[in-house]
Amino acid sequence: MRHRVDTSPEAHMATIDYLKVIDLLAKTLQLERVDIHFPDKSINKIEAVLGREGGAEKKFHLSVNGYSILLSFPKAYLSQKEFYRWLSAFEYECEQAFMKNTSIHANEEAAQYQVTISI
Repeated sequence: MRHRVDTSPEAHMATIDYLKVIDLLAKTLQLERVDIHFPDKSINKIEAVLGREGGAEKKFHLSVNGYSILLSFPKAYLSQKEFYRWLSAFEYECEQAFMKNTSIHANEEAAQYQVTISI
């Protein structure tokens, strides 16, 4: 998988590996291209743009806080049924990748899904 990362000089690794979370997000949604942006010039707020060749790009927002990440994206990307099917696969992949139990909590807002990943 190819990464294009917009970095700042003061960037450093967070407690939770956000790159691994973005890779798992792309894998479970069967998306290929990954562009990562740091709008606040820090690793606490991240925008990941995923897509397929010739397909529409999808933007995901990640907020890193210690050992957890809040992932949010528009509900238009997945129906409710597709979301819960994806969530199950995503939780499994997180547990395999981090080699420990991973806590996943989902919340549906009016226009977006919010998923908290904690290790």
